[in-house]
Amino acid sequence: MGSPELLVLGYDPGGAGKNGVAALTMNGGRETSFTMATLDSVDEVVSWFKEAAKGTLPSGIGIDASLSWATGPSGWRPMDTFLRNRYPQARNSVLSTSSAMGSMAIQGPASALRLRGIWPSMVVNETHPKVVQVALRGSRPDFERDRATLVAWLEADLAISLPPIANDHEWDAALSAWATFQGLAGKWTFDLMKLEGTSDLLLPAGPVVYWWPGP
Repeated sequence: MGSPELLVLGYDPGGAGKNGVAALTMNGGRETSFTMATLDSVDEVVSWFKEAAKGTLPSGIGIDASLSWATGPSGWRPMDTFLRNRYPQARNSVLSTSSAMGSMAIQGPASALRLRGIWPSMVVNETHPKVVQVALRGSRPDFERDRATLVAWLEADLAISLPPIANDHEWDAALSAWATFQGLAGKWTFDLMKLEGTSDLLLPAGPVVYWWPGP
């Protein structure tokens, strides 16, 4: 296979043994592949992405973490409030930046900073795979319970067979890459980073987008 025309990465931060990564490769519309892994640290994640790229410039990365910070009460951001109000069945999955675990508050921005140092022009997209599945499928998923149905859904969308997915961390990383591809391809044009009030947010890793499937 020649150099891919499009490479999109996905990352689900977590503790040791809970860092899910994914790389979505598209070669001129003729061949599509997904690779995934579970790793221990941001350093391992960065090394894995560099190996997955093999010299190719990734078009974008989707990171399931808070990539912007709010300085108001409890650290609530406009996009968090929007998602909690729009999808009440998933509101417990949407946390303020002050309530988020260290993996979301630290490892997500840290990975974006490291990767920006390697690929400065790469688009960085915040994602929320669990809530995006509610937006698209109407219910909050459980990967272990719904594995067959969820995998079949993504395979049908991409017209490929996915490799074995070890856990929900790899699944969230794969969906983060897929969601970023939707934005890069112009299929999702609604950007939660353009909601009213987002201009006041701090961007520790530089400019980011937050593509979402419809207003």
